[in-house]
Amino acid sequence: MGHVAKISLLISLFCAVGILLLALYIDTPNENYLQSVSTMMTNSERLDVLMLLTGCCLVGACAAMTWSVSLYNSLHVAGPLYRFTQNLQLDKDGNPAPMVQIRGTDYLQSEYLLLRETMQTFSDHYGQIENQLLLVREAVQNGDEEKAQELISALEVQIREVAIDV
Repeated sequence: MGHVAKISLLISLFCAVGILLLALYIDTPNENYLQSVSTMMTNSERLDVLMLLTGCCLVGACAAMTWSVSLYNSLHVAGPLYRFTQNLQLDKDGNPAPMVQIRGTDYLQSEYLLLRETMQTFSDHYGQIENQLLLVREAVQNGDEEKAQELISALEVQIREVAIDV
């Protein structure tokens, strides 16, 4: 969040300098009372334009700050979500490639760890199922029907362990 604070401080400083410059522009020192009254009348005639300019500067600064904060925050959320989809795509394709890491400064760190743990659990589970399937194939090739039936029953139980109810 340090970058957000820096952006906010920079925009606030910009607004303060703008208001100070406008105040200095309005305030012109005079030597006598008549000139002061004349300057005040001139300033009040220009006040609506100056207020409009100040308001536009403040609205522009607020828009810039909102855009900067939104961009900064969205990158730290959208980036991890994109990486999550890449990881799920790799897993769906059966590609044994390592998971795409998220940056240390990104949000969703705990979700990333949970996703990584879940994908590892599924990978281990499917690895065990593949091993069981190989044992079943060996038993069938060797003609051991009883062992094959026993392995198939164990395999069915193992498959049901991760059944997801929709």
